[in-house]
Amino acid sequence: MTVEHILGCLTETYKVLLESSFFMVLGLFMAGLIRCFLKPEFITKYFGAGRIKSIIYASFIGVPIPL
Repeated sequence: MTVEHILGCLTETYKVLLESSFFMVLGLFMAGLIRCFLKPEFITKYFGAGRIKSIIYASFIGVPIPL
């Protein structure tokens, strides 16, 4: 491996981190809002029981997010 390859890899890694940083901050912001406005009991009731119903609820919420 040459120095050019290592620098190229580091440069591309930095570019990916720059592109994804907005979405990471947005995700942290949304998680904070959820934490502030929804009680832990509500989250546990619908998403934490380990049943098929919980998976379906999480899927319906998670599907439109990348759109």
